[in-house]
Amino acid sequence: MQKVFCRNIILSEKFANNVVCTTANQKALNDKWTYENAIQLKAIMALWQYTGEGKYFQFVQNVANNYLLDSGHTIKTYKVNDFNLDNILGGNVFLSLYQVTDNRNYFNAVQVLYQQLMQQPRTSDGGFWHKARYPQQMWLDGMYMAQPFYTRYALAFHQPENFNDIAKQFLLITHKTRNKENGLLYHAWDADYKEKWSNPATGTSSNFWGRAMGWYGMALVDVLENFPVNNVYYDSLKGLLNDYVKAVAAVQDVKTGTWWNVLNYANKNGNYVESSASCMFTYTIAKALRFKWIDEKYKTVINKAYEGIVNNFIIEKNDSVFLTNTVKVSGLGGNPYRDGSYQYYCSEPVVTNDSKGISAFILMDIEMALYKHSYKGKGITVVLDDYFNAEKKVDITGTLVPYHYKWNEMNNGGFSTLQFLFQKYGVTTKQLAEMPSKNNLPLNSIYLIVDADDSGDNPNPNFMNVPAANFLRNWVNKGGVLCVLHNDKGNAEFKHMNLLLSQFGIQVNEDSYQHFSANQLMEGVINVHQNNEVLPNAQLIYQKGICSISIKYPAKAILKKNGVVVMAVTKYGKGTVFVTGDPWLYNEFIDGRKLPEQFNNYVAAEDWIQWLIQQVKNGKS
Repeated sequence: MQKVFCRNIILSEKFANNVVCTTANQKALNDKWTYENAIQLKAIMALWQYTGEGKYFQFVQNVANNYLLDSGHTIKTYKVNDFNLDNILGGNVFLSLYQVTDNRNYFNAVQVLYQQLMQQPRTSDGGFWHKARYPQQMWLDGMYMAQPFYTRYALAFHQPENFNDIAKQFLLITHKTRNKENGLLYHAWDADYKEKWSNPATGTSSNFWGRAMGWYGMALVDVLENFPVNNVYYDSLKGLLNDYVKAVAAVQDVKTGTWWNVLNYANKNGNYVESSASCMFTYTIAKALRFKWIDEKYKTVINKAYEGIVNNFIIEKNDSVFLTNTVKVSGLGGNPYRDGSYQYYCSEPVVTNDSKGISAFILMDIEMALYKHSYKGKGITVVLDDYFNAEKKVDITGTLVPYHYKWNEMNNGGFSTLQFLFQKYGVTTKQLAEMPSKNNLPLNSIYLIVDADDSGDNPNPNFMNVPAANFLRNWVNKGGVLCVLHNDKGNAEFKHMNLLLSQFGIQVNEDSYQHFSANQLMEGVINVHQNNEVLPNAQLIYQKGICSISIKYPAKAILKKNGVVVMAVTKYGKGTVFVTGDPWLYNEFIDGRKLPEQFNNYVAAEDWIQWLIQQVKNGKS
């Protein structure tokens, strides 16, 4: 197993390995298409992304494959005519699997669930019904079940018109359920004002259930993460989030730092502090802090909450771990009828190691770790070139899109894992489709050029030229950090790229090393010497199909194999230049799905990013 030196999610891994990713639980997960199963898979996918351990991806894929029938056109046990928003949550899993593997069966399953949303019954105001058997009702829970998937679909498949509808779902349910005095949200709203649980004047239910507000909060931050900042409703959603966090923070339990099952009745007979809602609130606020959507003052809320969750709800015994105090379920209406009273919410069973609680804990634990690391690269931007490497392809929708070593690509040739790791350390990620200039490349940032196009990659390549090379030389001299991840002969352009690199005592050579068959991965080993200044924690890395590098003063070799320079660094003025002869850090070789456990590419990527951050800081001093 790779040693990720700044993981800090030991409890989440224990829950994953000892509770969720077990043979017994996999059988349960395979039984029925439910939101309880979907949230577990979503949490394990997040754990895969955070750790780079392929076993977590494989577990999710194995479970998901069990539900694919008729090449994904049918999902086992799923019934579209139920129009149940709970069933949409698993669409996130199928969407991720499609984006990682390009397997059309997953795309087909995504389409099945998206078509439900397109046909979902709505209130007269345009709000999605929660379920067909709950007509004219919007529940807070449904926001998490549907809206993050709806948003990801709109982004992935170029449907910008859907973002307005997504925002309006939040604006509507918030308007209908928000208590003006304390800012808390009632569990649900009946647009017909007919249900016995609904207020005859407002249509709302009568209590503030913790987990319902937890679902809403997680939905809001997950949507904002993928919502276009130039959309007319973006600021409105941020406003909803700030109002929400203010209200949630106000009812945090003073003694434990957690939250009560019924939020506004602390210490009332029958009420109790509840673990799933506490994890959801902490996740929401931590993510909002990491993306700088809310004031930093709320960090005291999540620090106290995390300590309270661990101290009050976690029990470790031998190799086992338990999450206590999770309410099993709460709802409204149905048979037997649930009237939404305080007594009702306190009457539902309270259980240990409930799937919703564990999943919320894993998601929260990861988000807290991300927030704690994010200060390291605060204020730093990494700009990925999309000009010198400007390959295009037609995607599944027929749209011409940039591809090959791009941030948003989750498949083998993409940089989504690398983007995640940059963002983990608080670095802002951008992509630049123009020639770099003072107008688009900020000082004291990182500029990343990967696999510059030759005519075989791109019929109209943008070659490096003298003006761009001179600009970048001056930019580095003033403190910029230039990174070139090149490629081998036949896969990249050399002559023009060396116009740039020769200014720093570096040349990429038009040759090719590190070739072997698919079953000879160990031949790709490159040993990293102890105390390597760039890769201090990695021991074995993998590269294939690389070019060699020639150096002269002031450049120096950072890594060699059999006398061939694999990585080189130049300190130039206030800035730094890093070059390697391989794109190297694309998903295929850092996300844990392909390489044997002995390789440390994921760890090396974290090392490299932290070294780059330090070079930017050095350039500012």
